Amino acid sequence: MNRQMGLLRQHEIRATQQVAQQQSTQSLGRIQEYSSTPPQQSQHSAQATNMFITRILDECGLEIKMADEENMNNNDELHLELKVDQGLLAKHLSQRLRSSSNTNCNTTTTTTALPPISLKQFETELISFFSNDSIFRSSLLPTSSTDDVSPLRSQQQDSLIRILLCVDELQMFLAKYLLKRLVRFDNKGGDRVIVQNLPLSMIRLILQTFHYLPIGKLTNAKELLYFYLDVIDLVTNNDVRCQMISLVTDIFCDDYLQTDIVTKLEEKLDSTNIDVIKQVLSTLTTIQLNESTDRRIREKIIPMIMTGILDVKVECFNYLFETSTKINMFETILLFRDVATVSGRRSDRLTSSTIDNFQPVQSLFERFEHYFHSSRILFRTCQEKHPITADLCLKINSFFLFDFFIGILLTNRSYYTNLKTFIKKLGEDSSIIRSINLHLTSNISFVIKYAQYIFRFAIAIFQHLSFGNFPTITTTNNSLSSTNLIHLQIGLQLAFMLIDLLFAISDQVKYLPDFHEQIINVLVRMAILFQNRYLQRLHILKLLKRFSYRYKTKMLNCESYLKNLFEYIDTFRGDHLRLVFSILASMYNTGVYNDLNMFVTKCLIQPYKEKARGVFGAIEIFRSLLLRHVADLTQAPSNGNIRLDGKMTNHENELKDLLGLVQSSGMQCPQSLALFYDELATILGSANTQKITKTTTKI
Repeated sequence: MNRQMGLLRQHEIRATQQVAQQQSTQSLGRIQEYSSTPPQQSQHSAQATNMFITRILDECGLEIKMADEENMNNNDELHLELKVDQGLLAKHLSQRLRSSSNTNCNTTTTTTALPPISLKQFETELISFFSNDSIFRSSLLPTSSTDDVSPLRSQQQDSLIRILLCVDELQMFLAKYLLKRLVRFDNKGGDRVIVQNLPLSMIRLILQTFHYLPIGKLTNAKELLYFYLDVIDLVTNNDVRCQMISLVTDIFCDDYLQTDIVTKLEEKLDSTNIDVIKQVLSTLTTIQLNESTDRRIREKIIPMIMTGILDVKVECFNYLFETSTKINMFETILLFRDVATVSGRRSDRLTSSTIDNFQPVQSLFERFEHYFHSSRILFRTCQEKHPITADLCLKINSFFLFDFFIGILLTNRSYYTNLKTFIKKLGEDSSIIRSINLHLTSNISFVIKYAQYIFRFAIAIFQHLSFGNFPTITTTNNSLSSTNLIHLQIGLQLAFMLIDLLFAISDQVKYLPDFHEQIINVLVRMAILFQNRYLQRLHILKLLKRFSYRYKTKMLNCESYLKNLFEYIDTFRGDHLRLVFSILASMYNTGVYNDLNMFVTKCLIQPYKEKARGVFGAIEIFRSLLLRHVADLTQAPSNGNIRLDGKMTNHENELKDLLGLVQSSGMQCPQSLALFYDELATILGSANTQKITKTTTKI
């Protein structure tokens, strides 16, 4: 017993010397002192300390079993089991530590009460107890309850250190000790350990013990907060520093500490460490600031936006969008617009390549998209002041991509109130469509990233753009004024151009599998439904025809969608019908093409009205076969339009059979035969003109 008391006396002397040394240095110096490795205890001294701590905690309700064979397999030094609820354990220990200071004043104690414990002695022994890294690690892991205990929590309860932190008398002392150990782990350069075959971070375990810690009455919360923030400056690992900054509001969550937290975090905005600045800004967005503090932080942020790197700009706008109100949201949007500028593609003289200017600001657009969908204030501001410009029409400049992006987002949220306004902003000159196309193709990564939004926007133009009296029902185009008709035509040209561009780059949109099939499916459905919308249907069918002849491989996968056009062919008239015939005729050697041939043959043997439909179908089949015949001639040796091998292609045979069919049917109806030859002359004349033009160009 005397030997044990001697060892305890040695611990007290060493602790007293450490306290005296702390008081003689400044705040950061005190913390830095504890970042070094503490002196090793003798084996006998460590055993005495373990016995002391084990006995005290066992009396309060925690059974500690030192490492045995079973626990050694789990890489643990201790097995901790609660015999009472963890709240009772903290209460019992607090009573014993508190009663030691009142022993002189209160000499009447019951025989059943546990003897008091010297607070200073317990703190000293606790430091020695935790000096063993294995014991310290085990004390950071959750404890368990014995089978005969019904805890208020689940079977797995808080760690031993977390329970001790809830003891008012120990909280301040133990919290500082843990932060010093954190610095020590950081200075070692590695805090990873393996427990039960799982990697654990000692620093993370330490920080977890502080989460939502109830500050005790005996704890100076402001002093502990400053101590915590000073430790951040001593940590060398950037990830750990950022983690500590992100957790400061969770650890010190009392409202009266928020002002001090903001003041200290604001000072860290002057840091040269980019990661720290980003994390500080991210943390500030979670704090409710008063008006003067918010204004002061905004004044610091704006210069950082104009001169900082992109990652810092993104976090700055995160803060601005999170904290902006109805009054200053428009200013935030204008500031964002000035930063998120995207000019046309510029050539690189050294590498003779081009640079997509959207890539550097892509993360900014992502942030804006996120807050547009999550912030009602931002949405309303964009809706009321769209397109964030005082000009009468949109200009194709460095701001256009952002203005266009807002227009797309607004239209996807509310078709009827925003679509007409956006189209009118394009003006009345159709040349703007070509300028928009050049700007988008110069920043094709924007089109790829927001392909789904752009597609919905283009479809909305076809479905909902109307300048009549009824926004949901497109009126007949004859009822439109000349100005409204121009706006409608420009809007449809814009939709045509956007879908054409999307179909061309559909293979690059990796996050939307079979995107080209989705486009064709929607276009075919609209072409069938829009029986009373002449211009809309005309543009859609022209798009389908363009795709059929320009992207034959892609269109082969869309045969099932095009077959719907054939099933509803009776709903098409005039120019629309001829376009449908042209689309189906392009699908050579497919089921749709065979169905079209049968339909044309059937029409040609019918009376005049049906015979005219057959003639138009035959003309489009003839046109398709003629194009394929010309392609065959270019691939085989020929003299003019005659193959040198003397063989006839399959297309030539089909052309002759088609001519024979039309001629035989035209014997009964000369008008249909005349119509066919008139159309045929137009096709051949156009082909001859193109040939002469090519020959002249070569000369």
